[in-house]
Amino acid sequence: ACELPERVPAHAITARCRRLRQLGEEKRSRFHRAFVGERVSVAVEGRRDPATGLLKGISSNYLPILFAGPDALKCSVAEVRIERERDGRLLGAV
Repeated sequence: ACELPERVPAHAITARCRRLRQLGEEKRSRFHRAFVGERVSVAVEGRRDPATGLLKGISSNYLPILFAGPDALKCSVAEVRIERERDGRLLGAV
């Protein structure tokens, strides 16, 4: 590409980047929504999500999940049912 005679205009680069980010968000959201209703094992982190106060963790297939629960679940593995996807985040319940 660096040997091509013409450079891509900055506005085209910006538009392409915006579209790729949008496509990535759409694909991630679609992937997350496919797990709504499923029960997954979650490695619970040692601290809560600062924005929501909910526990947070990562499922065995690398889905980030927020859920309510006691501090006793921190740094453990919990079974969580994924209830919904909202604003790019998965919310669940123990």
